[in-house]
Amino acid sequence: MTVLVHLSRRNEVPITILFQERLFLRNFTLTFSTLSKKVMNKVIYCFLMKRIMLKDETWGENEQHRIEAYINNVGDLVIEGYEAGDSIKKHYGDFDFEYWHTVELKNVHTVLLQLIKDRFENAHDYLEWLKEKQIKYESVSF
Repeated sequence: MTVLVHLSRRNEVPITILFQERLFLRNFTLTFSTLSKKVMNKVIYCFLMKRIMLKDETWGENEQHRIEAYINNVGDLVIEGYEAGDSIKKHYGDFDFEYWHTVELKNVHTVLLQLIKDRFENAHDYLEWLKEKQIKYESVSF
């Protein structure tokens, strides 16, 4: 994903957002002259919002199961899922269903800290995991 911001003398800020999402390459150009700053920020945030695929499976003739996690535009943690196939129809009476589980922003930090507690036994393992996932971090020791 590349975000380019070009400032001009007339206080117009053309913003080109180039990213790849689900194998589609898109290019958007927005300007402050056509959108208010508040609307612009929301639009940009939606395009920059990173989704993490937790599960994406297909099997049989028509079975599919997909789960993604993301932070929405107000800072809530969302787990979004989609399931489809004959087994879903047999169990739920419809061929497919979608669901969203949302943790409000005020509780996202608690979720994060509990996940770290449950996942890592020491700082070394945590730092190795950050490196493996290519997540930038700062470390200070003395």
